[in-house]
Amino acid sequence: MNFCCPYIAWPSLLCGLIVILASGTETSGQELDVPSPTSKIPILDTVIDSWPVDATMTRDQECAIWAKLCQPYTPIAIRIPLDRWVDSIATICPIEIDEHSLESIGLTSDVPVTFRLDTPPQPLLVHVLSALESLECVIEIRHGVVRITTEDSAERKLSVRIYDVSTLTGDRDGRERVIAMKFLMDTIQNIIDPDGWEHLGGSSVLKIFPMKTKQLLCAATTTQTHWKLQSFLDQLQRAGGGTPEPTIPNRRVSSVPNA
Repeated sequence: MNFCCPYIAWPSLLCGLIVILASGTETSGQELDVPSPTSKIPILDTVIDSWPVDATMTRDQECAIWAKLCQPYTPIAIRIPLDRWVDSIATICPIEIDEHSLESIGLTSDVPVTFRLDTPPQPLLVHVLSALESLECVIEIRHGVVRITTEDSAERKLSVRIYDVSTLTGDRDGRERVIAMKFLMDTIQNIIDPDGWEHLGGSSVLKIFPMKTKQLLCAATTTQTHWKLQSFLDQLQRAGGGTPEPTIPNRRVSSVPNA
């Protein structure tokens, strides 16, 4: 409709607006199928099975931590000291501050962190990563604990994880499977945080471990790189047309109670 035209049928337009408003009012009373902020978070919706190699943390315990980090969260202030903020979320997800590592880069535990209050509801994890980025800090999950630490410290204390990538290598003979695994490993090292792997001078390590019935990928890297690697492998699986059943821990995540 051209609103510059002097011959607009205003009664018709008015009737149309009334219909639109009436339908909008009717719809507003219904429950819309809008996904929650945590419904499509990759680490809660994995298809490639993986296990942490940690003598003091089981996979179920790790998944419980993931679930807590992915709860919707609204910051309490735009700017707040880090230690005070950590205390404020103790009932949501206990997080520790690696004070020694922060001191090594000239920071104290009361360094201010900044949050945005004008954004839609986001998982706690999104707010944490965004606030820590300007401090050159990261979070690590190890020994059943979430720790705020420096990037340098995280790179010196790598977490080990095993990924079952059997479905990505296909039904091939022994030699072809090894070639497929090496190609996968090369792709990962050139796509996921490439500067962090040992072949480019970094500290992270990636090795293949072929077995009779499974093809395993063993990685020693930071928690946040592990998350990227998990998501990358999951997307490769989905893009290839195969979607295995969700891993067992993810079936249990929904039943994990809040801390």
